[in-house]
Amino acid sequence: MSSFATRLKELREKKHLTQEELGNMLNISRSSIASWESDRRTPGFDTLQKLADFFTVSLDYLLGRADNPDGLTKEEEHRHYELDKILSEKRVLFCGEPLTLEEKEAVVSIIKVLKQKVDEKEKDT
Repeated sequence: MSSFATRLKELREKKHLTQEELGNMLNISRSSIASWESDRRTPGFDTLQKLADFFTVSLDYLLGRADNPDGLTKEEEHRHYELDKILSEKRVLFCGEPLTLEEKEAVVSIIKVLKQKVDEKEKDT
């Protein structure tokens, strides 16, 4: 697994930001970011949270403790995959932010209820 220094640099570069640009966006000095990326220092908890929120990753991922940026377990990843498959088969499209696992499960439940109602109507006719 990667270290915090490596992850921070990878995430920053993925967004095509310089250390100075990232610092300006988060009100952090460029020298602080440089010292974190060179593994000479580590930010405090509040700053770690700010960085994780900015890059939309979990703290475990940012700290190099997890390989999945969402901080999901293998089981949760599999469940997301299965629900995404179901949703795409039903041609359900969403705009904006990706759905959480709970939101996906709720959508699938609603689809099942609606299908059941349609099936009951067809049965009655």
